[in-house]
Amino acid sequence: MNLKKIRLSREKTQVEVANAVHLTQFTYSNYENGKTEPTIETLINLANYYKVTIDELVGHNVPYLLDKSLMTEEDLAIIEEIKTLDTMQKIKILSYIDGLKAGKEKQEQILQRFQNRGE
Repeated sequence: MNLKKIRLSREKTQVEVANAVHLTQFTYSNYENGKTEPTIETLINLANYYKVTIDELVGHNVPYLLDKSLMTEEDLAIIEEIKTLDTMQKIKILSYIDGLKAGKEKQEQILQRFQNRGE
C-alpha cells in the first residue's frame, strides 16, 4: 500500500488521518505497515480524504492517470480549472506556462506572437 507515502507527501500525521476517517491511530498504523488490510469502506474513505483513487492507495499503477498523491491542493485546483476550458484556452495556458519557464527575451517573443494574432 502507498498509504505512508501519500500521507507523508501531504505532511499529515497518522493521528490526523485516522481522526479524519474515523479510525484509531493504531488501526491506521497497522494499515500502513501491512499488518492488517482496510475494508473497502475504509479504502473509499481514505481515497476521498486524500483525493486519490483506490488504485493509487493500494499501489496499482494505472499509467493513464495522474499521480495525485504527489500533487498539492493548488495543483489539483489548477487541473480542475483547466478541465473547464475549451481547446484554444488550453493552448493559451500551455503557451503561458512556456513563457513563465522561458527567459525574458522568449517571454517577449511569445507575447508578440499573441499580439500579432489580435488577441
